[in-house]
Amino acid sequence: MFDGNFTATNSSGNKVFKGLKMGKNLFFGMIIALALFILITSALYEVPAGSIGVVTRFGAVNRVAYSGINIKIPFAEKAVLLSVRTQKDEVNATAMSENLQVVTSLIAVNYHLDGSHAKEVYQNVGANYTEIIVAPAIQNTFKAVTAKFSAEELITKRDEVRLEAEVELTKQLEPYFIVVENF
Repeated sequence: MFDGNFTATNSSGNKVFKGLKMGKNLFFGMIIALALFILITSALYEVPAGSIGVVTRFGAVNRVAYSGINIKIPFAEKAVLLSVRTQKDEVNATAMSENLQVVTSLIAVNYHLDGSHAKEVYQNVGANYTEIIVAPAIQNTFKAVTAKFSAEELITKRDEVRLEAEVELTKQLEPYFIVVENF
């Protein structure tokens, strides 16, 4: 009678293989181990140094994750990384001086995101805050400050112009928790 087991014995009479039931158990054990491995690895994620993670659950902002290895609910939560490092943005800008001269300049601005407010920035602006907020603010600042000076003053009072532009840009970006380091 067949009971689902094949048993082989070696020359000394010891059982060396226990047929189909052992093979089935091994197969199901491997499937369960693979499923657990996938579940655990999808629950872990890394936030690299210089970044902050905004964790969303089914698209809704849930919490902030800091540098290191973090845990999330697999398939329900997603981590979006935002840089809190100093970033440099270069913008070509054209404006009119006080005496209606066309002024063209390449403007470089160093700034960073205030990580303690990353959740609000992601929720209100998104991950591409540089294109949405920073670049237009640089253009607006350049136009506003340039219009206060004559073409000659823009050259002779360069440090004063830069300082005024930095103060103005700081005012424009402050509500979005973006810190201007240098204009």
